Amino acid sequence: MLTSITRPEISNYFNTWPIYRVGSDAIFHNRLLMLDQIDEPFLFSRLYDTILRYSAISEDGEPFSEWKIPVRTIQEFLETSSS
Repeated sequence: MLTSITRPEISNYFNTWPIYRVGSDAIFHNRLLMLDQIDEPFLFSRLYDTILRYSAISEDGEPFSEWKIPVRTIQEFLETSSS
């Protein structure tokens, strides 16, 4: 999920909240997508190609800021909010 953007011509990052399914949980991470750290030119149509595999620990050995909820909770919310 992309939560904030600026024009790529004047900025080199976007704020993102990738969502990972791990077992019965959905895990949300707060991450900056640094455009100068991706191999190809950034295209909004290929945003999901920039998402890294799930890891609870960063390259620096620090835990990521994450929010974990059961997928079942999301399903229940969607079922009750659509009626």
